[in-house]
Amino acid sequence: MQRTVLLAGLGLVLFVAMIAVLVTRQVVRPVRVAARTAARVAGGDLSQRIRVRGQDDIAQLGEAFNAMAGSLQRQIQRLEQLSRLQRRFTSDVSHELRTPLTTIRMAAEVLHARRGDFPPQVARSAELLQAELDRFEVLLGDLLEISRYDAGVARLEPDDIDLR
Repeated sequence: MQRTVLLAGLGLVLFVAMIAVLVTRQVVRPVRVAARTAARVAGGDLSQRIRVRGQDDIAQLGEAFNAMAGSLQRQIQRLEQLSRLQRRFTSDVSHELRTPLTTIRMAAEVLHARRGDFPPQVARSAELLQAELDRFEVLLGDLLEISRYDAGVARLEPDDIDLR
């Protein structure tokens, strides 16, 4: 009788252990899948999604994760599009400012060359106009250079410099 109870108890313990292993696998597997998918998304692959089955808490977690990944993907695409528009705007503006700047530059050079014929206040204004146009040209040149780097037309290349 003791042997029968002992064998039945041992069998029952093994049966409960097998059920525990199966239930644990059923719970842990989706969590592992979610962790792997999250790692791929974190690595930059925003197209990854979790396959959702059922209506339990794990399925709701998968649906929430998929919604989050989709939202991230849409936001990043939107930011990339805005970045492209900003680079194009910067490039277009800097190129469009070149033509009126050239015309203003020519008129300012005429005034600057004849500043000796003007009263002192007007002569000083001609000098200031020339200096500010020089400064504006430098800023515009910098803006054009930045837009070239943004567009990938120009690349930064390191130079060796002797610090002595």
